[in-house]
Amino acid sequence: MLGTLRFKIIVPITILTALVIICISTLVYNQTASTLESQGRATAELTRISFENALTARKTAEDIMNKEMIGQATMTSLLMKKGTNFNEITDLAKRAGIDEFWITDATGKTVLTNVGPAVHLDFSAEPGSQAYAFMDLISGKQKEMSQAAQVRNFDGQVFKYVGVPGWNEPRIVQVGRKGQMLTELDNQIGASPLLARIKSQLSDQIVLAALINKDGKVVAASEKSFSQIPPALSTLMNQASSTTTIKEKSDYYQNKKVTYYAASLSNGQKMVVAISNEVLTRIFTLSIASVLIGIVLVIAFLIWLVSRTLRPLHVMEQSLLMLADGKGDLTKRLPDNTNDEIGRTARAFNQMLDHIQQLIRQIQQSSVQVAASSEQLTASAEQTRSASEQIASIVQELAAQSEQQTKDMETGAHDVQNISKGMEGISQTTGSILDTIGVTVTKATEGNNAIHQAVTQMNSINETMATLAKGVQTLADRSNQINEIIEVITGISAQTNLLALNAAIEAARAGEHGRGFAIVSDEVRKLAEQSAHSAQKIAELVSGIQQETAQTVQFMTTAISEVQEGITVIHTAGLSFTEIEQAIRQVEQQTAKATHAVQTIQDRSRHAVASIQTAHDLIEQAASRTEQISAATEEQLATFEETSASAASLSRMAGDLEASVKKFVV
Repeated sequence: MLGTLRFKIIVPITILTALVIICISTLVYNQTASTLESQGRATAELTRISFENALTARKTAEDIMNKEMIGQATMTSLLMKKGTNFNEITDLAKRAGIDEFWITDATGKTVLTNVGPAVHLDFSAEPGSQAYAFMDLISGKQKEMSQAAQVRNFDGQVFKYVGVPGWNEPRIVQVGRKGQMLTELDNQIGASPLLARIKSQLSDQIVLAALINKDGKVVAASEKSFSQIPPALSTLMNQASSTTTIKEKSDYYQNKKVTYYAASLSNGQKMVVAISNEVLTRIFTLSIASVLIGIVLVIAFLIWLVSRTLRPLHVMEQSLLMLADGKGDLTKRLPDNTNDEIGRTARAFNQMLDHIQQLIRQIQQSSVQVAASSEQLTASAEQTRSASEQIASIVQELAAQSEQQTKDMETGAHDVQNISKGMEGISQTTGSILDTIGVTVTKATEGNNAIHQAVTQMNSINETMATLAKGVQTLADRSNQINEIIEVITGISAQTNLLALNAAIEAARAGEHGRGFAIVSDEVRKLAEQSAHSAQKIAELVSGIQQETAQTVQFMTTAISEVQEGITVIHTAGLSFTEIEQAIRQVEQQTAKATHAVQTIQDRSRHAVASIQTAHDLIEQAASRTEQISAATEEQLATFEETSASAASLSRMAGDLEASVKKFVV
């Protein structure tokens, strides 16, 4: 069943049809989903715009009322400055639509109100109360105050109050209005009626619309059962709080598949809209049903169509089986009475049978001739094989001789190449020696020049040392002269000291008249002692200089002697370097001649190697051709053997063919 033609036709077409239907259904589902998503976003955006417009409208209405009440309080403050009374202010409140007004003194106590002539209210009595906040108007902290509409504690009514200070004195002028208009405004554009209208007017697919405050609590919802945010929507609410774009999430609401859309409003609150996905569920169910029904219909139609189309082919199959069971009866033919592809195939097969019938007849006639020819071919092949064996033996002997000559030539060429390589090594060695000798000559010349320079430098040093020795000797003579001068100074100091002593004695004899002379003689004595002390130090320094000068003279004499010996040694080394340089130059000339001789031998060795290589190549070519001839002879011999075997096989095949074709009925 799996290998039938019917199966091969029905299964691919069924699979292709199913894939097409699935692709179309998927495309419709995705397109619908995309459309619903766009519609959902548009609905959510429209809902957000509606909320924003409602917030703007309510805030605008409250601002207008607030400005109107501020104006009324300001006019009342001016009227209070000019002077008024209960009746006048009450009549003004009725005409201006003021529900209440309260006017206090500088302490916050009521002095005038339209509630009654004897009503007294102290605004400062209860700190933290609704009235106490207006005390900032008296203290000057506020220029005007406005409170949102709220429920009063004592009567439960909704009132909105605004206040201004006195015109030119500290007081509170407060105007109150009932919050009925704001309540009516909330009933018209508030959160609850707006959500109800959104659900009923925007789309039938809206399952839920709700308003969430900053604390995450439900302010208003179109469904009373939606009193708090499900945990699954907490993440969506957090995402909506951190961006201005609309966020979405698929989930369930009351067992219904919905998509939640959330967005943040300008006042910090958030709105959420749930749109049903029942349409997608129905489309998905219909798509699956359509695919299954389409596949069943296609399979049924294909079975009917293929069975009807392949009926002539089944007839042909039965006819071919009958022909096969006929054991070589080529006289039977297939039915070809149709004009479709199967009929044309049957006619072509019948024509093929006609050709095969003619071919079998020709084979029967040729098989006898082939058997006779194969026997003759076998005899000829045997004779040719014997001749080829003799030729192959001669060619193998020639090939063996050529191979021996090739080995001898290779040995000679190898020896000559070794000689050539040895001469190349000698040539390279002598070249290296020449290079080394050249470097040695250069270094010897540089060394000789350096020795000459060293001799010159040593002579210069000798002269400098001699000059320095003379200078040191002169310094020693000068030191002796300084020593003599110091001795003279020492003698003068001693005489001066003696004279100062005599002068002191004489001054003592003179008494009071010789006191000044005594002072002078004492100073002279001190100078003489200082001079003797300084002369002593100079004498010590000069003595040290003389000792060091004597040592320097001794060292200079030794240095001069050593420099002279160095000059002699360097001069002798210079003569040795000159002799070495001349000997190296002679070695260089002899090495150059040896290198030239080695180069000549190397060139001749290369020519010999080339000649031997040429002869070797010729012998190898001859040996190669001999091997080719031998191989060709062997191939020819093998061919003849194969021909003989083929002839015998052909003879057997001709017999078998003749026996086989006799089975066919022609």
